[in-house]
Amino acid sequence: MRRLEEGDRVVKSSLHYHIRWSGRATLDWQRFHTREEANVEAARLVLPDESFTIEECCEDCLGRLLRAQLKKSRLTAA
Repeated sequence: MRRLEEGDRVVKSSLHYHIRWSGRATLDWQRFHTREEANVEAARLVLPDESFTIEECCEDCLGRLLRAQLKKSRLTAA
């Protein structure tokens, strides 16, 4: 976890990055500390005719996404 100085107080930052593969609504589960690390791994794993973007995220990005998907699936199942 990085620490950012903001005035006289220290703010903890859990900024990280995820890969979003083309054609997929969800982010890849693996998190990276830097955009460069995410780019290197995505370039290594990318399939022919596939693309990706790197997205900057905060601490609970995947948790919120999973909860939203669960809620949506419950609504469509009802």
